[in-house]
Formats: sequence, C-alpha cells, structure tokens
Amino acid sequence: MAEPVRIKGTALSSAHRYVAERFGQDTWRTVVATLAADERQQIEGGILVSAWYPFALFMRIVRVLEAQLGPQVPRLHREMGRAAADYGLTTFYKIFFKVGSPQFIVSRAAKVWRTYNSSGEMPVPVCEHGHAVVELVGFEDPARELCERLPGFFERTVELSGGRDVKLVHSKCVNRGESNCRFEAWWS
Repeated sequence: MAEPVRIKGTALSSAHRYVAERFGQDTWRTVVATLAADERQQIEGGILVSAWYPFALFMRIVRVLEAQLGPQVPRLHREMGRAAADYGLTTFYKIFFKVGSPQFIVSRAAKVWRTYNSSGEMPVPVCEHGHAVVELVGFEDPARELCERLPGFFERTVELSGGRDVKLVHSKCVNRGESNCRFEAWWS
C-alpha cells in the first residue's frame, strides 16, 4: 500500500494566513471546526511550515473554504495560489528573486516541488525568455482545486521575478482525463 500524499505545512499556513487576512480569524476557526477531532488537533496546535501534513487534510480545508467563500471569491483557488506565492517566496527565497529572471526562477520548479510535496514530479520542458512550460507528472492524488491553485502560484511567481503581462494557460489536466497537467506561461 502506497504512503498517503503529504505536503509541507507551508500550504496549510498560507491557507490560514489568506483566510485570516481577508475574512478574519473567526472564519478560519469556523473552517477548522468542521474537521474531525484528530485533524483539528493538528491545526489548532499550530501549523509548522517545516512539518509534513496529509494532503487529504489540506484538501478538506480547501473544500470547506470553497463552500463558504466561493460565492464571494469566484476564483478562490487561483487567488489562494497567488497569496501562497506572496507568502512563501518573498521570505526565504527573496534573494533569488532579486538576482534571478522569471526563467531562472521557473527553471527551479522541479526542485522546489519535491521540497514541499511527497508525490509527483514537476519537469520544466521549456524555459526561455518570455515563455515557459511546467508540467505536473505522477501526482498520486489529483484534485481540481490544486489544478486551479497552481496557475495562480505560477502567475504570481513570474510577476515577483520581474515578468509583466503574464498570461497562463492550463492546457492539459489529469482531471480532464489527460496523463499529466501542463501549464504554459508567457510574459514580457
């Protein structure tokens, strides 16, 4: 039996921060209250960004958020992806953004993915000035919400590294029956 998919606490932490900053801490508490007792305990004890958490727990939180906030924020997952890039990439990775171009930053996607996710690979078959293709291959627990979140994360990553007028297309998706996900970005 395969190990359950796990993610680093940065994803949970960014979800918490996004909700608390935009909708208030009471909204976050309402979301956490919907979780099973053992899941609540993992969250209420404080989210450690360096700890591993079940991807399924993250998905339960994201789905509750969608049910509660979706009508107010039609592109919720994409907005949360953008916020995750703001929260995560402007601290520890800040130096890379000061010296690196969008293509330099995007070319590191594969390495960064495996640092934060226990499943899947993220090859970058095209990475050139003004254009990149990033794929997600072999992720064991595909979720529509993740496929909506990743474009926001990539889009904001390119912007943070100096790209302007970013256009991003999710041209292939495992949730549409294809073998992998493919994200293609253009920028000036």
